Amino acid sequence: MSLVDITTKALQESFMNLPRRRARKQRLSGVDPLAPRVRDVLTAAEREAVRELNQFSDKELTDLDLSRAGIVDAVRFGRPGIDRKAA
Repeated sequence: MSLVDITTKALQESFMNLPRRRARKQRLSGVDPLAPRVRDVLTAAEREAVRELNQFSDKELTDLDLSRAGIVDAVRFGRPGIDRKAA
């Protein structure tokens, strides 16, 4: 392999690992990497609804046909087949 190939490969690997390194750095610093993005797109009322739903137990969320991962989407867009038409 030539020097150009080695350099290209090293740069590609570096850029591929950039999000992973950034997420690890944020995780180690105690910063939630999703918090700024969620804060930017949710209104105050939506943030309050997300906060309230996060206090529910897993059983209560299952009764509502929700998972923890789907709370933000359910608040913003409704639940598929219930609050909005299924795609």
